Amino acid sequence: MAINFAVIGVGNIGQHHARVASQSFRYNLVGVVDPDRRRAQEVADRLGSNAFVSIEELMSHQELDAVSICVPTSLHKKIALNCIDKGLHVLVEKPIASTVEDGEEILKAAKAKGVSMHVGHIERFNPAVLEVKRIIDSGELGAVNSIVARRVGIMPPQIQDVDIAVDLAIHDIDIICYLFGEQPQSVLGNKQKTILQDRADCVEIFFKFSQGSGFIQSNWITPVKIRRLNVTGTRGYITMDFIEQTVDIYVGNESLFEVDRIMPYAIAPEPKHTSIKLPKIEPLALELDYFAELIETKNPGDSQFAIDALKLALQL
Repeated sequence: MAINFAVIGVGNIGQHHARVASQSFRYNLVGVVDPDRRRAQEVADRLGSNAFVSIEELMSHQELDAVSICVPTSLHKKIALNCIDKGLHVLVEKPIASTVEDGEEILKAAKAKGVSMHVGHIERFNPAVLEVKRIIDSGELGAVNSIVARRVGIMPPQIQDVDIAVDLAIHDIDIICYLFGEQPQSVLGNKQKTILQDRADCVEIFFKFSQGSGFIQSNWITPVKIRRLNVTGTRGYITMDFIEQTVDIYVGNESLFEVDRIMPYAIAPEPKHTSIKLPKIEPLALELDYFAELIETKNPGDSQFAIDALKLALQL
């Protein structure tokens, strides 16, 4: 039986949650909620659903099982706790909340109520990221000693209540930790206000892990949108594009490296280059499938990774 589902907040990301859910056999999109009724009606009409201005209004008209919460970060705690209290399964867009304490309160409430809970760190469902994780875990790259991510572009005007680290860099904070399979031992960051006056719009972050390092460059001032990640290991190198979902791997065998006895440098063979062809799948569709599976199997989920990422973003 399809999950009766609603999306709260149908702005830039919320409208995509509603669109993807409306196309899935696992969901029955019974409504979209937005304080701007005209906006809610526009999205509802496009998707063949119903428009409401509050969760209370929706629930007075429709049976409801689960929601995606896609409102500004400052409202996550209030709305998530309200929905959990009503016994609804909850997907909250990243970051989980404005503070670590608020995020922990949301997770605690979901556990106490026995509902499924997930935080929308969408890049965890990017097919390219999943492929890079598979390659790293297979040992094909050897020991990974460096992961570098660049996520830059022009600032989205709808982001008004968090800075660059919490809104944008948090994607790569989470993904680098996911790929290394651990939390960093130390963090060094540099945030700047270059165009915005009220919050940072540029950040560079350096992580030290037990066996390597991570580096992130993220900003809202670059005139082109770039979403890329590079991984260096003792046997090879990966370049990955989040948007195009492409993965290129260059592999050499360290046993073939020869050290010149006279000149102190290594002579390496030409690496084997492979462009991995992946089916291009919308990560949000995979994420909503995952959320549906949590609900259907009565799995509470484990969103501690979202708390860990928020802690790192806020300490910069």
